[in-house]
Amino acid sequence: MNIDVFVSHHTDSSLHIVEAIVNKLEAKGIRCWYAPRDTKGSYASSITQAINSCRVFLLILNKSASESVHVLNELDLVTKRLSRKEEVSVLPFHVADNDISDDARYYLGRLHWLDATKPSMIERIHELVAKISTMFSEIPGFERNDSVTKEKHVLISKIPQTREVFLGRDELLQSICSFFEGGERILFLEGIGGIGKSEIAKQYAARSQKKYKNIVFVAYTDTLNALVCDQNKIELTGLEKRPNETEADFFARKMNAFRAVASKDTLLIVDNYDVDVDPDFDLFVEGSHHVIFTTRNSHPGFRSIHVKAIDSKEILFDIFEQNYGDVVCEEDRPFLEKLFALVENHTYAIELLAKQMNASFYTGEELYHVFCKGYSTAEHEEQIVGRDGINTAIGHIRSLFSLSNLCDEKKHILRELALTGTGGIPSKLFFEWATPTQSQTIKQHLNQLIHQSWVRCERKATCQQFSLHPLVSEVILSASELKPNIVNCRCYLEKIADRLYFSWNHPISENILYVDAVLSIAEYFAPFAFNQNDQALFEIWVVFSSFLWQVGKFDEAIHYGKITYDNCLKEYGSASLLTGFAARALAGAYFNCQKIEESMPWYRLGLEHMEAESKKESIDLALSYEKVARTYTWKYDRDFKKAEALFKKAIDTRLRLIDAYENGETIARVEHRYHADAETTQKGLPNIYMELGRMHQEMGDYETALHYAGEYLTLLEKYGIVNPSNRAYGLFDQGVCHYHLAMKWKKKGENDIADECLQKSLQLLCESLEINMNMRGAVALDTIDNQEWLGDVYAAMQRYGDAVNCYIAVITMLENIFGSDYARIEAVKIKMDQMRQ
Repeated sequence: MNIDVFVSHHTDSSLHIVEAIVNKLEAKGIRCWYAPRDTKGSYASSITQAINSCRVFLLILNKSASESVHVLNELDLVTKRLSRKEEVSVLPFHVADNDISDDARYYLGRLHWLDATKPSMIERIHELVAKISTMFSEIPGFERNDSVTKEKHVLISKIPQTREVFLGRDELLQSICSFFEGGERILFLEGIGGIGKSEIAKQYAARSQKKYKNIVFVAYTDTLNALVCDQNKIELTGLEKRPNETEADFFARKMNAFRAVASKDTLLIVDNYDVDVDPDFDLFVEGSHHVIFTTRNSHPGFRSIHVKAIDSKEILFDIFEQNYGDVVCEEDRPFLEKLFALVENHTYAIELLAKQMNASFYTGEELYHVFCKGYSTAEHEEQIVGRDGINTAIGHIRSLFSLSNLCDEKKHILRELALTGTGGIPSKLFFEWATPTQSQTIKQHLNQLIHQSWVRCERKATCQQFSLHPLVSEVILSASELKPNIVNCRCYLEKIADRLYFSWNHPISENILYVDAVLSIAEYFAPFAFNQNDQALFEIWVVFSSFLWQVGKFDEAIHYGKITYDNCLKEYGSASLLTGFAARALAGAYFNCQKIEESMPWYRLGLEHMEAESKKESIDLALSYEKVARTYTWKYDRDFKKAEALFKKAIDTRLRLIDAYENGETIARVEHRYHADAETTQKGLPNIYMELGRMHQEMGDYETALHYAGEYLTLLEKYGIVNPSNRAYGLFDQGVCHYHLAMKWKKKGENDIADECLQKSLQLLCESLEINMNMRGAVALDTIDNQEWLGDVYAAMQRYGDAVNCYIAVITMLENIFGSDYARIEAVKIKMDQMRQ
């Protein structure tokens, strides 16, 4: 082990402090080790090895740590090193509580404690980092670890899955090794589609894992900018796009962070880079890391290896037989040789031929004649520039479609998979979304398509993934009889929209799995999503925006929200519930992207569109009254009287609608995903009470605010609304109100009542934080707000160590989203400074 600093701590009480210190030390190239991040294999053995290898033993000291058996065992181990006069320094960093156990005091003896109990904690952390940095600078021969990030980010490896059948490319793999060993950095693997470029790159990555600390395999789709900015592709921990940050700025910032962690021990593979020029190419390839591009295009000025067809008949027959699953008989061989020539020894085409022969029980002669018939009628359009007479794989795949005799159901599965892009889709979701409703039928067809190599099935880190070879996707998206459109994919789109509509009920860890598929589908249908006056089609389209902001795709959420609104205005005019709904959805995208002020005119415009339609009241109108009322509680244009009047209007409208439903009246509405009746109309009432409570918080009337928060939770239970995220809102609001009431009672000298309020606030905020962490994630603003209020409660209870933990967590999260200069960060630091004044 090469460890500079071992950090001993009590995880539950000081993990955020540990992370803040380690981030800063590792930014200076000092290697740190702490549990549970760095434990591997046996927990005890891992810790023992780390302590025996470190130069500095840093103890984050508080009462909980001093009483922890694990921490005391760690102190015992490092004390034995000291007794053997080994070169190790012990630094106790006292962060909270003077009541340190006698056992810990015995081990620490006369060591000097660094006192972090005096504010500000941030300053004490900076002093600690400076002290440790100085210690290492004075160690003879010490060199900072260049492989440790200069920032606080870690690059997540994405090692590709290789195929079982891979033959005939050993010389080419050796050429790649020699290329990089010779000091070169950027290599293009060039050749026609399906010739095996991607698999060669994957095999090189798989066989070179000992050479590289990080290996990242990603597929190029639109631009290098989009690739880098997509956290699902190039993933750096602790780095998120800021809500108001442009794509160009985020791209530049992320590339800087990437170069800080990616040295020559990093391999980046960009698959399907099938363009001549990308505007961000030069910035993308800057650095010392190794890069492999697979491409069909020529890139003069860069070193490339031309991947050609395998010319060895024996290797081609080996590839065929391993995919066929049997030995080829002698009478079949001459016909297969002719087939190999027809497809120009194209590797993927040979694989498909072998699988087709197996599935169709053809002889070699039958397969040859069937293919020749399809070959003569198939289109062979695309050719590689400068290689006259060579049909690309597009032509071969079209020909193979002609002989495959795929049934309509299988073609439809391929059509729907083609929409999801090169990244594919989790298998569980595809079974949920695919058009055939009988899951067993889908599975049978898919198994056959996988067996025939039309569909790829890969095991990702968290799920099984279905995808198509890029060439198969191209054929499907361009062939007139297979091309997806609104009509032949209508059922598929409706099921996807249903999932997106209810995504709020699912944890972000599930939603993030299919973001790429959703973006691919949205991009494909965007140009012609509103070609017909079809309200149901509008209901499909409008949910894309709200889903995208939930998963942090802020720019995309606003982009598709604008497309929806513009098309609605064009199709339905300004006096329309639909147009008003689209305006309100766009407002929601701005609001949830933290562009609060920009959301206000869209909320109000949405209400104007709805009121302009000369129809009766609707649920959509009631909801717009509520949303516009909320805008008048914000600091930008505050008017509590207007807000209260509109909230009342929202409640009254819903109550009248409930009566109307009970009287059997037909009520206009936009969304038809739920059965609209008196009961579902009632389920919209809780949110109005929540917003009324928040208005009273803004007014400083916390007793009334607490009442409304309680009503909100009661109504959630009454109407059977079980979504955890909704419950978290109510718990959070109650916790905030109890905190403010505690402060009120303290001012009156009623300390016992104040303490009861603080205990209640603590309980409520802890419960809501647990829900928010699970449903929204660590970098969501709901989670950050929750964490900061929890810190305020701990500070009021004089539990300063716990308060510091919360505040440091908030600072870290805000830095990750907004950067270190964000104004709110300074406000949190001031809170930390003021805790003990």
